[in-house]
Amino acid sequence: MSEWQPMSTAPRNGTLVRLRGTDAPTVEMRWDAEATSWVQPGKGLWVHPSGLLTWSEHRPEGAPEEWAPVLS
Repeated sequence: MSEWQPMSTAPRNGTLVRLRGTDAPTVEMRWDAEATSWVQPGKGLWVHPSGLLTWSEHRPEGAPEEWAPVLS
């Protein structure tokens, strides 16, 4: 079984995970249900630990496609 899983199964409890999507590098992020962005519509975003990068699932184009546990 692949370590990469569909986004529908990603943990939404603040756990740090790896995300990837089409034409996007793999990046570590955690779900923040309260996060918003003036660039992305809707509430709830994947947020990089630095807080400087977010990734939205609100628009299908460009949304993360898969997640995997953070490598230890």
